[in-house]
Amino acid sequence: MKNKWMWLLMAAVYAAVFAANLGHFWWSWDVGALQILSSVLYLSVCVLLFYRKRKNVSCVRWAVRLSALTVAAGVLSLLVRSGGPEASFLMLPALLLAGVFVTPLYGLLGLLSDFDLCYAATAALGVVWLLWALYLKRGVASET
Repeated sequence: MKNKWMWLLMAAVYAAVFAANLGHFWWSWDVGALQILSSVLYLSVCVLLFYRKRKNVSCVRWAVRLSALTVAAGVLSLLVRSGGPEASFLMLPALLLAGVFVTPLYGLLGLLSDFDLCYAATAALGVVWLLWALYLKRGVASET
């Protein structure tokens, strides 16, 4: 698959999953099969795209950045939810990061019991992605 089409596929999947999860989350607290399947689709396309582009230096650099932001979104969201009034200064960055990086994963709420676990799972997925990206970055840098 050509580079342009892979990135367009990722953008289309992200937009569709974002819309499916945000729309349903906004109007209802119930997470249905559509949200779970859309989150699984999103994760699958991310893994496929990253796997196919693992030798591309630019892609690996972006993966490091995006995975670090995913970790930050999960951690900040957990801190805001559990930190009480002392963590209120983290609300805006947590909302901005969670809006972009956690919303596509709201389907996880169908498999987990509450938001805290969803945010923890997002942070854990981000850590795994970050470690993999850093490992690949080291390998790609040594090849050039």
